Amino acid sequence: MNNISNKDTIIFDFDGVLYDSLSLVKEDMYMKYPNLKESDFLKIFENDFWDGVKRIKDLYGEPNHSNESTVKIKGNLFIGIPELINNLKNRYNLIINSSSKIDNILNPLTRSKIDDCFIAIYGKESGVNKIEKFKKIFYDKKIKPEKVVFITDSIGDIKDAAVLNIDTLAITWGIHKESDFKKLGLNNIIGIINTIPELEKILTKK
Repeated sequence: MNNISNKDTIIFDFDGVLYDSLSLVKEDMYMKYPNLKESDFLKIFENDFWDGVKRIKDLYGEPNHSNESTVKIKGNLFIGIPELINNLKNRYNLIINSSSKIDNILNPLTRSKIDDCFIAIYGKESGVNKIEKFKKIFYDKKIKPEKVVFITDSIGDIKDAAVLNIDTLAITWGIHKESDFKKLGLNNIIGIINTIPELEKILTKK
């Protein structure tokens, strides 16, 4: 684990990191594409999420129907996340960089009363991909990349962060597991975290 004592900003991915959404996304995709193969579903997360969704559409045709907003509001934050965020809000600038729509991010944050802990939320509407949104964050908030740690559950996100040399903590309670991250062999992965208490311990050391 590399030292993060020089970091002043945490950028969180949302789905799979803060928000327990994997089963909901899977439910949504299988309702839209009943013949969707598990292997094709998992490939959505290997690169940019919306590029992955477009690939599914190219492979399987038009979806049966769309009920994304109905599915997304069912979920909750992972147990321990509200306490973690409240513990970090006075230690770091907290930002979200997500592929989800901003309203779908705000809904569970507001229900858990931690929406005001984040200085900014960049969602689907904020840029075409996470690389673009990272650049916007650095420009808008006058933040230096070397002062940032990014936290995500997907190898696609880690690849994006690597383009901009952003130090990244990979967590294993989302879509991808420790073995997936190790296979990447990317230098921007500074740690692999298995539990929320472990993450909190690392982030509150400074």
